[in-house]
Amino acid sequence: MADEDDARADEFAARASDLLDLVGPEGPLTVAGGYQPEQFFDDGTADSATPLGWPHAIRLATTALLDDHDALASEQTERLRADD
Repeated sequence: MADEDDARADEFAARASDLLDLVGPEGPLTVAGGYQPEQFFDDGTADSATPLGWPHAIRLATTALLDDHDALASEQTERLRADD
């Protein structure tokens, strides 16, 4: 959107950043250790077959895209650097 000078680009980037926070390593939709709930069976046993499933791929792609456009919140950027 930004590449096309769409006036909504900043609004969409902010919304994407807000949504990413929900599933980020410390987000309310993430369980201890930064895992996503679908990585565990109903009984709490870890599902080793989904360490990087579809939701994680989307989270990583969104993070990379927002970072490429300097649209990550400063706290998200600091967490990314700390994980490097």
